[in-house]
Amino acid sequence: TSSTHLFGTMKLFYSVELPSMDYLIEADRDLQQLLVAERTLIFADQQGEMNSALLDDYETNLKQVKERMANFAKLASNPKAQELYRQFVAALQEWEPVSRKVVNNISNQPQAAIALSLGDAQDKFEKMRDYIDQSTEVLLADAKQSELVSAAKYRSATRAILATVAAAVLIAVLVSWFISSSINKPLKKIVAMLHDMTRGRLDRKLELNTTDEIGLMGMSMDEFVDSMQHDVVRPLQMLANGDLTFTVQPADNDDVLRHAIKKVGEDLNRVFAQLQSAGQQVNAGSVSVSDAAQSLSQGATQ
Repeated sequence: TSSTHLFGTMKLFYSVELPSMDYLIEADRDLQQLLVAERTLIFADQQGEMNSALLDDYETNLKQVKERMANFAKLASNPKAQELYRQFVAALQEWEPVSRKVVNNISNQPQAAIALSLGDAQDKFEKMRDYIDQSTEVLLADAKQSELVSAAKYRSATRAILATVAAAVLIAVLVSWFISSSINKPLKKIVAMLHDMTRGRLDRKLELNTTDEIGLMGMSMDEFVDSMQHDVVRPLQMLANGDLTFTVQPADNDDVLRHAIKKVGEDLNRVFAQLQSAGQQVNAGSVSVSDAAQSLSQGATQ
């Protein structure tokens, strides 16, 4: 991925390219100090402490040049850089004996040592430095290429991130719309149903086919409407038509509505039973009166 490549490029820069460049800079500095020690030895007192210190500097810097260039070769992955290292080693092997000859001839043949230092040794020295300069250019070119590739990967990663964020926002909007729609539509149905109930209309059903809280509430309201139609509307319609045979079963002792309807039915049935009984008594009394009147009539005729 782009992010992996960016991390890989950063790791390459900090663990390979930057240390390699540091080795080249330090090796070039050591070469310069080698040359300074060589030239200074020509004019130094051959028996003094300074001569001994300069010889130590010469050997120390020569050793450091070899070590740092070897470390550079271990890190270098570019074939051209490896080839330049091999050419540097060959040039160093050509320069070192000439330079040592300069150092060894200072005390016996100072003029020859000077001529050699400014002539053949100088040419071989510059040849070594030229390979270091070329190696530096190779590293800089690799770093530039890495920079271009990383920049392209960064732009690609940025586009990918922006596309991901845009997709996430779109998904969030769609999910929000879906959730809002799944909540608002049932709520609108519930509100409409409640309005109908306030107007005495109990023919609307929600029929919400969901198992969430809103779906459970819809099922409860549908059951409530069915209960009202069966236990309230139907008994009242039968009562309006003069039919007192309806039965109502209260849900519990706190079911005020069904208890009231049940009591109305029971009271009306009791009243009608009393009226029927009174009618039967009146009818029986009228029969007795009729019989008595007939008897009187017959007696008067006799």
